[in-house]
Amino acid sequence: MTGINGLLRLYPARYRTEHGDEIAAVFEEATEGLTGRALLRERTALAAHALRIRAGIGSAQAGGRALAAAAPFALGALASIGAPMLLAVVSVLSSRPQAGGWAEILVPLVDALPSVLALVCALAGRRTATRVMLLLAVVEKLALLPLASPASAYVPWYSALPILGSVAFALLALAAPPDLRAFDGRRAKAVLLGTTTFSIAPVYLFGRLIVPHSGVHGFLHLELGWPAVFPAAALLAALVGVRADLPRAAGAAVAALPWIPMLSSSDPGSTATLILTAAVCSPLLGALGLAVLLRVARRGRVAQPLDPA
Repeated sequence: MTGINGLLRLYPARYRTEHGDEIAAVFEEATEGLTGRALLRERTALAAHALRIRAGIGSAQAGGRALAAAAPFALGALASIGAPMLLAVVSVLSSRPQAGGWAEILVPLVDALPSVLALVCALAGRRTATRVMLLLAVVEKLALLPLASPASAYVPWYSALPILGSVAFALLALAAPPDLRAFDGRRAKAVLLGTTTFSIAPVYLFGRLIVPHSGVHGFLHLELGWPAVFPAAALLAALVGVRADLPRAAGAAVAALPWIPMLSSSDPGSTATLILTAAVCSPLLGALGLAVLLRVARRGRVAQPLDPA
């Protein structure tokens, strides 16, 4: 029992009072006879659970359910960033197999592969492998951060914002409580595939076919707000049901926000960044406003008295 006392102190006092004995009994039973890595894994899992409860993001809490709802959108967005890079590597290898150096191929390959593999593992139902790939994605993107913002007076610090945005997507996908199995089920897999395809196709379609011929300056890329449309649709669906699912709606909205730094390489106070922020937030605010109108209209119909005639 002494081995678990320190871990139990990580729980909030009230939760520890109500569930401490039960947690200790289950832990002692689960770790009986375990040593080395197996015991360390169980201790780590218990400590992570305690910190989730303390932070308000446990599986039984609204914050945890919101993170579970955000996770498929975040992983789909992360894969939509990695997939084009992977395709670009394949294109370089097929068209110019001996051109350039290894850095031209290796850096985007290392950057893209964990994200795409995380999506593949999630679709295959391999939960542990998915989390490992997501963790690798965080590590490699942070390792590549100096390449995006080298120590030079000519390279502004905000040139690293896209990498930080992709790190935010990976951390969101990792933050979902494991016992909620955020990537399992038909809905989660539909969100994974829908987010990946919807995030890639419109940006490339608008960016290649409309913007180059529109005469609009480069920073007015309102089409970059399109990746937020799919989460906005999920937000609307979560709020217009008979009972609004607020954690699911919050998760969909939060999952769209990392697109702002992801798609930005301008000064955060610049007009370009303000326009980009408006482009990403507009679908979310529009979905929220439409949901409110629909609920008010439904309540009005329910409250309207029947015509005695």
